[in-house]
Amino acid sequence: MTWFERFEQHKTRYIYLLLSTYFLINSTINATSVWMEETRDGVANIHIVEPFVWEYSSAISILILLPFLAMFWLTHIKSQLGKHLVASLLFSILHVSIMVLIREIAYWTAQGNYDFGPILREFIYEYRKDVWGYAFFLLFYQLYQ
Repeated sequence: MTWFERFEQHKTRYIYLLLSTYFLINSTINATSVWMEETRDGVANIHIVEPFVWEYSSAISILILLPFLAMFWLTHIKSQLGKHLVASLLFSILHVSIMVLIREIAYWTAQGNYDFGPILREFIYEYRKDVWGYAFFLLFYQLYQ
């Protein structure tokens, strides 16, 4: 069996591993950026762990949802744009819910309190990023196929 045949046999695992690696690196860069910005004046108003909890909880929730997105796209890919807008909204709601749950658990474990903030404003903040992510993952899925 050639390396290409082995890759073809396990390509879904490799793609998921590649995406997981990307999210790990990207989340680490984002978390350290938040920390560096927060401590520019030498005073930190947050604990160093918090940006990592924020970033990794988001990445984990997306990785949980990606297989479900792939199943949806497999059956609805040729559907109207409206279905993708609804799917992106559902994706964002689930992403934010899982992310906040992970953060709540992490803060509770550390005897802290996580505050998501005003729900509508924060959801709009997250949705604008999630709809972009949804479009990216859809394009990636199309290229993968």
